Amino acid sequence: PGYLSPRIVVLDGKGKELASGRELKAIKDAFKEQSHKAIDEAADEFHVDGMRSWEIEDFEEKVEFEDHGRKVLGYPTMVVDGQSVNVRVRTSKWIAQRETRAGQGLLLGIALKSELKIRVQQMPGYSPMTVSGAACGLSPDEIQAGMLARAGMMVGIDGKPVIRSREDFEARVLSGMNRGLDAVQGSITSLSKVYGAILKGRSLASSKHPAAWRVTVLDLQGQMKVLGRDGYVLNTPTRWLWCLPRYVRAMEVRLNRMRSGGPERDERMIRSVSPWVKCVEELRVQGADTDDAVADAYEELFWMVQEFRVAVFAQELKTVVPVSDKRLRQQLEKITG
Repeated sequence: PGYLSPRIVVLDGKGKELASGRELKAIKDAFKEQSHKAIDEAADEFHVDGMRSWEIEDFEEKVEFEDHGRKVLGYPTMVVDGQSVNVRVRTSKWIAQRETRAGQGLLLGIALKSELKIRVQQMPGYSPMTVSGAACGLSPDEIQAGMLARAGMMVGIDGKPVIRSREDFEARVLSGMNRGLDAVQGSITSLSKVYGAILKGRSLASSKHPAAWRVTVLDLQGQMKVLGRDGYVLNTPTRWLWCLPRYVRAMEVRLNRMRSGGPERDERMIRSVSPWVKCVEELRVQGADTDDAVADAYEELFWMVQEFRVAVFAQELKTVVPVSDKRLRQQLEKITG
């Protein structure tokens, strides 16, 4: 019962109570922005703003600084800000690495664009991509940065360790030169499909459907909410981002089958998927998605559940990884022990 859970109290530097409650995640979420701001201010000496090239010598894995007289261990991160990159410090190693993949991807993308003299606005598909991205609610800066960052990630970040030095950055640029143009074109083409899928999925989930389809429609709305969550363009691993169009196609397959066969079969199939959807959401509420110890395993489980949806509702579209109830349980054990 809730009343047996410990009561958590948050105090300021002078011992004044700021908040209290029994749900740790809710309290952490309430103070997340304030906490980031406080850490940012305390770690100000490590900040670099507005980078569009590699402007530092070394990018440390971790740093130590003082916050109100106590020593704090922080992890430098490279954060995309418009069409440039800022160096900041986080208290979560996993969050820092996730942000840094996108930030270093953008720096690589900018460098390749410059070295290869790529005029992205003139490349095939660029204009339709920007239109679709804007329809998804992205600003021009977000669309351009997302495209270049993803190209940079594909060429020199995905599957590789974080860049820690100017020498390593320059080596990655050099090694990516022969694939740079293809990566930019591939980014434009694939992101166009992703934005189109997001628009299609939102339309499918928000369109008027028969009242008897309510359970399915609510499930589709929940799926689109997590697929199109804030930051998905930069934060989703490339291999999973490119899968979004297939997930939305699976939604179409579901609805088409319901038009010919009714909702009963779909509702039966939902019963096998729903426990896993609730499981990943509960783990997120508990903080598994940003916990350094289990965040990687949680992320894999999240995307396996999306693949499980395809396996259950649209087998003909096939999955990119083997997935079953048994495999999901095995992945869950990596998180819960």
